[in-house]
Amino acid sequence: MAENAAPPFFAMIPLPASLPPDACPTWPRRVFSAVLLTLFALSIYGAANHLAHWRGITLCHALPWELEIPRINWTVVPYWGIDLMLAASPLLTRRMDEWHLLLRRLFWAFSISCAIFILYPMRCGYVRTVPDDWTAPLFALLHATDLPYNQAPSLHVSEAILIAPVYLARLRRTGGKILLAAFIATGCVATVLTHQHHLIDLVSGTALGFLLLRAVRLPRD
Repeated sequence: MAENAAPPFFAMIPLPASLPPDACPTWPRRVFSAVLLTLFALSIYGAANHLAHWRGITLCHALPWELEIPRINWTVVPYWGIDLMLAASPLLTRRMDEWHLLLRRLFWAFSISCAIFILYPMRCGYVRTVPDDWTAPLFALLHATDLPYNQAPSLHVSEAILIAPVYLARLRRTGGKILLAAFIATGCVATVLTHQHHLIDLVSGTALGFLLLRAVRLPRD
């Protein structure tokens, strides 16, 4: 496979060879890729989750003291924010090479992570409850759509790291970049503070995200 070739799945999105890398992706192309990315993420992630549930996985690698970490309910907002930012990320790309690179990185993040989830499944050790406050609907939706499996590496953290460059590139002011980076970092830490993940998931998801930033790059990089 050529260095700048799309993986088979995203080869479904045509990339004309005559189109210069600095050309702006058309809105239909960006919208189509955003929908396709969302469907791909939901299907592959959901399949791995339900497979672990069907297999009755109980293995948990959390240290005993981790289960004493208190849940901080408001962090479910930045947690959900990362998911929404993932779905919208192709819409914010402004160059063909940026658009193509984003999809390639996310393809490998989901493929590698879900392969690990299937080969070495784990379960979250926290007891799931819905809080009795304004965050209740957000937690109820989270628990209904995300089973307590698919743990390490945290795909939530990896995807946050991979979409961050696209969002940060749209901001010109340093203050805005700092605030956005803080929001994304909070969304990553929220994987633990919402009791969705453990520390090993956070660390391994961070490692995978930065590894893909380094390994999957533009040819001129």
